[in-house]
Amino acid sequence: MTEFKKYDSQDRYEVHNARLAKDPKVWDGGEKGKLVTLTFVSTSRSEKSVDLWVDAKVGGFNGELASFLKKDDVLGIRGKPAMEEWEDKDGNARTSFVLHQAEIFPPIALFVELKERGFVPGQSGKSTPNAKTPKRGASNKAPAKTRKPSKAIQEPEDELDLDDDGGEE
Repeated sequence: MTEFKKYDSQDRYEVHNARLAKDPKVWDGGEKGKLVTLTFVSTSRSEKSVDLWVDAKVGGFNGELASFLKKDDVLGIRGKPAMEEWEDKDGNARTSFVLHQAEIFPPIALFVELKERGFVPGQSGKSTPNAKTPKRGASNKAPAKTRKPSKAIQEPEDELDLDDDGGEE
């Protein structure tokens, strides 16, 4: 095999119209919010093609949104491709195709359906960017701002008198 210097390439694998093959697996990621694994199959009707099962790892705001998805939902997914080697419970070597740092792109119709399932944009708790958990008994509302009275507008002492043709008198 050819030797090469490893570096973090900026490659992304993008799938349009991915149909979820399973319900999402959801974990609590603590301060990172919900961590979700979405599984779909990259497939073709051609008998020559081999089906590729893909696990997309989603987190942050996308993780909160992904936690409301269900099997058979169709959406766009993009992430950094990787091959992961692991052993199953019987000790057999396995390899999985994974998309890390995946982003999801639900179509508008699915987004509306996700809202009906309970997803509320901006109300996702810890996974909302820059969200802070209020202290016990504290209000979620921002404190009311007090306005300082503005200075009165001073009228000019000598006003201009304009005649009908726009000139000064």
